[in-house]
Amino acid sequence: MKKINPLKKGAQANQRIVVNDYVLHTQTYELYTPDRGKIRLTPIQFSLLYHLMTHVGQIFSPEQLLGDVWNYPSDAGSPDLVRMHIKNLRSRLEANPSQPMFIKTVTGYGYTINPEMWENQNET
Repeated sequence: MKKINPLKKGAQANQRIVVNDYVLHTQTYELYTPDRGKIRLTPIQFSLLYHLMTHVGQIFSPEQLLGDVWNYPSDAGSPDLVRMHIKNLRSRLEANPSQPMFIKTVTGYGYTINPEMWENQNET
């Protein structure tokens, strides 16, 4: 399947997505984290994180992410693919990947960027 490039949706040249202390640079595929510093993401990691960070607090099932991020038809792809990429992202950006604070699992539903991160962002 053809992977969707989120930047085709009108991203500006130096666009940054900021959620609390996490800054995603759309031109360089780099993520700045409070615990790990600068991380260069793979294109797949970038697309997944871009989607989650532009929908903070919204919960996405693995099937939704397969469609939204990778443009898979509803009857194609495996939720295990999403789980693997979430696990890899957490291992790269979370201070403690076994107790993630940024990318949260909502049991029985899917994944989200921790809405508390956004609420903290709005308070500052």
